[in-house]
Amino acid sequence: MKLNLSLLTVEQFLNDYWQQKPVIIKGGIIDFINPLEADELAGLAAEANIESRLITHRNNQWHAESGPFANYDQYGDKDWTLVVQSVNHWVPAVQELARLFDFIPQWRFDDVMVSFAAPGGSVGPHIDNYDVFICQGTGRRHWKVGSKNGSKTVLAHQKLLHAEAFKPILDEIATAGDILYIPPGFPHEGISLDQSLSFSVGYKSTNATELLSGFADYLIDFDHSPALLSDKRREKSRYGQIDHADYERLKQFLQQAVNDDNKLEDFIGLYHSQSFSELDLAQQDDTFAQWLEKFDRTALKKLYALKSLYLERTVNQGIFYCNGERQQLKVSPELIRMLCDNAEISLNDIRKYYNHEAALQWLWQSSRRGYWYF
Repeated sequence: MKLNLSLLTVEQFLNDYWQQKPVIIKGGIIDFINPLEADELAGLAAEANIESRLITHRNNQWHAESGPFANYDQYGDKDWTLVVQSVNHWVPAVQELARLFDFIPQWRFDDVMVSFAAPGGSVGPHIDNYDVFICQGTGRRHWKVGSKNGSKTVLAHQKLLHAEAFKPILDEIATAGDILYIPPGFPHEGISLDQSLSFSVGYKSTNATELLSGFADYLIDFDHSPALLSDKRREKSRYGQIDHADYERLKQFLQQAVNDDNKLEDFIGLYHSQSFSELDLAQQDDTFAQWLEKFDRTALKKLYALKSLYLERTVNQGIFYCNGERQQLKVSPELIRMLCDNAEISLNDIRKYYNHEAALQWLWQSSRRGYWYF
């Protein structure tokens, strides 16, 4: 499969559409093949450790229930949808689909949600707080998208937050290989016209509250000698008052913590490289010699949903982040960039760089943890 933005370049898409307005790209994926089929999706939904939901709409009533699901006979042949989260954590081909959009950095990437819908199936009109590329697989879906902030939300069911009726600004039927991009805040609904699969590549929009909460946790865990507020030479003030000088002093004290680039960059690397869903780890017990012999014959593949990131200021110090952990290697910064950017790597790729033995040892240990595999 290959990405085809039609008349758009990646730069035009990022400049004119990303986080701004929805667009459907007909034939956006050339030679589209379903990364998995409906029966395989049902198999994932049978697992207790994989998040899934089933939504029905009958007699003008919405209903949603959480998995796992053993069978689907009771739902009939229309008006229901199965949704499974983080499918890229379990199916390599689904992660490969997500990599078609790697012009968006992986720290923004959340997961790939896959849905199967019977004819008439839908999750209802709703608003998401993330960017999403909805890639149409088998079958057809009728999509409508409204204006941003043009619809209020209502509770359609205890597990379903819907958007009120909206006037569509985009009204299209998606077929296999089409891509519908929807930014955060735009109400939308897709109704299946026949049995259909769709693959939603989602990018979470982190909010300031989450980041500040995470940074506070980071400081608790790692800042073992926190600075103390100093208010020397203060002026007399009223007993019950926090005066403006005190307010400014407290504000600057907090800003100093956030403005500490060493701590903030470290937190951002740790926070955005962690996985919030279970990874499909298959640990290996090869000795280094056994592993190296295999690596000489076969390229290593990164575990499909593993996140590995670097920051431009600290990569020159050999620092990078993998699955919520800080790593540091005395190797070329370009080698670290390759380890983080690439989904696959060969022994010859590694040997091009100085002190590559350190990288080999790290890759071997990472393979033993299940982060890389042959």
